[in-house]
Amino acid sequence: MSPLTDFAAVRFGGWTGLPDVSLAGFAELGVDRERPFGGWVGDPVRPAGWFACSSETYRGGLRIWVDVDGAPMLLEGHRPCHPDDTPFAAPDLGVPDARLDTVLGPLTVTGGELVYAGTGLALRVNVSNGVLLGVRGFAPTSVADYVARLRPLLDADLSAGTGMR
Repeated sequence: MSPLTDFAAVRFGGWTGLPDVSLAGFAELGVDRERPFGGWVGDPVRPAGWFACSSETYRGGLRIWVDVDGAPMLLEGHRPCHPDDTPFAAPDLGVPDARLDTVLGPLTVTGGELVYAGTGLALRVNVSNGVLLGVRGFAPTSVADYVARLRPLLDADLSAGTGMR
């Protein structure tokens, strides 16, 4: 299995970071390279692009975020579910490098983003019940670099009016 298909199947035990490939290298995920979308990343906030991928696992979508040059920088999946529609439990990957706040609809989930910057993975978790809300995969880096350069803003972050988390 490739790291990309493992990510798509919510298998992170052997994750060592997002592979250094062009957008064409994501073909196995069914990336739609014809329709780019816009979004926001980082702190300070700046525009970035993303492309949708096919996914039966990530009910809220699977995205490849790209930098201004079109190079993939982050793979993000929202609301992973098993085939019977039950949500995944957050995997136990040990002590994270950082715990950041995240959002769940209009609510802020304190400490709900577990960042494993050294392995290039961030898990968004509902801390009250352990449900995995989303996953972000990137090349190993520091927590500061992840927050400043890679971390996508969610719609609720923007609707709060500040764009800050």
